[in-house]
Amino acid sequence: MLSKITTISLCSLFVLFFIQNNLEAKPRTLTNIVIQYNSGGNAFYENCNALDGKVIFTFEQITSPGKYLIQFGGAATFNIDFTLLGFSNDTLNITPNNPTIEFPIHVIKDGIVEGSEDIIVNLIDLATGQVVASLTTYIFDNFQVTINNDTDIEACPNEDITLTASDGNSFSWTPSSNVSDPTASSVKYTGNGTSQVTLTATIGTCESSDKINVIINNTSVVLTSSKDTLCGGESIKLTATPETSGGIYSWEPAQLFPNPNSNIQNVYIDKNTQVIVTYTLGDCFSSDTLSLKLRPGTEYFPPFNDTTVCYKVPVSFGDFSKAKFYEFDPSSGINFTDINNPIYIALNDANYTVKITSTDKKCSFEHDFQIKVNEGRFSLKTPEYVELCKGDSTKVEYSFYPKASKVIWTPADSTFIVVNDSAFIAKPTVTTTYTGTFIVGNCVYTESVVVRVDSIPDIPLDHQPIRPFYCKGEVVAMFSPQYDKSLYPDITFNWGNALGAVDPKDQLNLAIITQDTFLYIRKTVNHACYREDSLQINVKIPKIQFSLTDTLVCENEEV
Repeated sequence: MLSKITTISLCSLFVLFFIQNNLEAKPRTLTNIVIQYNSGGNAFYENCNALDGKVIFTFEQITSPGKYLIQFGGAATFNIDFTLLGFSNDTLNITPNNPTIEFPIHVIKDGIVEGSEDIIVNLIDLATGQVVASLTTYIFDNFQVTINNDTDIEACPNEDITLTASDGNSFSWTPSSNVSDPTASSVKYTGNGTSQVTLTATIGTCESSDKINVIINNTSVVLTSSKDTLCGGESIKLTATPETSGGIYSWEPAQLFPNPNSNIQNVYIDKNTQVIVTYTLGDCFSSDTLSLKLRPGTEYFPPFNDTTVCYKVPVSFGDFSKAKFYEFDPSSGINFTDINNPIYIALNDANYTVKITSTDKKCSFEHDFQIKVNEGRFSLKTPEYVELCKGDSTKVEYSFYPKASKVIWTPADSTFIVVNDSAFIAKPTVTTTYTGTFIVGNCVYTESVVVRVDSIPDIPLDHQPIRPFYCKGEVVAMFSPQYDKSLYPDITFNWGNALGAVDPKDQLNLAIITQDTFLYIRKTVNHACYREDSLQINVKIPKIQFSLTDTLVCENEEV
């Protein structure tokens, strides 16, 4: 029961409970009950002679007489453990002219060990049957003061700390220099580090003391670096030194610190970076910041030191856009088309050294690259693009190394005929891409052969008019059936030097004016497909030819 007193605020000497009368037939009456303790404090203490006080009932905003019933409850018994002097009737008659009634209260000292007992006073409006005010107080055998429920305080620097006595009439705090008022029941504490605070309080004839520890977590931390101005990317040592040990560390940027809960960090810095360390102790934390700068023109991060790459793969040496003054040794074999991103095509093993100089010429540094090329090799011996006429085939040849592996070709269907481990016959009926895959270690090499397949439509050659022979100067049309041009977009025709041809001579059909007997040949080409169609036109030339120079004659004149 002793713990109950620790839950009562002792900022004042009065406990007030306000409950409004809810009777709608008359105006609201604001009612309260308070106890004034003669010995101070906020409770009664039998063994301290803190036994007397005054219970005051106050009615505000009352406009008409009213009757109220006083009801006692709790562990303490009325007229056995306590009494109200002058209280002879449970009913209070209240009028606007008499809004306050008070009774002396006296605790009866019985010498029985009871620890604590509560007294509950309820005020009931007889018109409504509602409890309109209530108060609870306590009777303790002995007085024991506590500070903040006897709990140590842990706080951060500059944080407001309030220390409050559980009860008492007079107070003395030590060390007095750390509190706002050493004689108050509730004080503001200021101080650094860890300190023990003692409170001595009195009530009636009793005196009691309590002690708690006030711990100020000083989380101040200082961040230092082995270097703060760097020449290119460098590994540096960062050290966080806290004022008080035992806390937890965190670092930013987080990606640089895989093990953040350490006060010493070794990191690689390759660009201007702001490092922040945060030190947390309990609920307190503080931070320190350090700016790490690279000399101008040295912001470069090498993507590798030693690497093994696949044959013919482009190898980038990284981004030199912020490191303009660089020089490779040797420089042969490097493509500098993009000056900010030089590359090496991996044909052979190679070793390079790049030297970078800051724009202010105050520092320079070097970086070595060792490039090893995977042993795998795979290449075509025959062209990667072949054109066939439908029904034809082509031989594809290739080489590869090492022979312990093999090349896998797709599609490996009926159009794919193996010759040996380095050749195959392709006889597709439609345009097909054959892809070879060769795997050596982590490298995957591919080569592709595109075989285009074409055909020529059935276009027999015919002519009109049809005669066994023709006279000179006749018009003859040579033609073929029409075909779907969308299926043969690249087809071409050529009639050559056709005698008597009427242009154009590059179409499917041709018109001629007969001149002499001639074999007409139309050449049709569709990529790899070729066709010739021919037609001979026979022309008869008269053996005797007449030529009249004067066509005007006289009647009966011989010609």
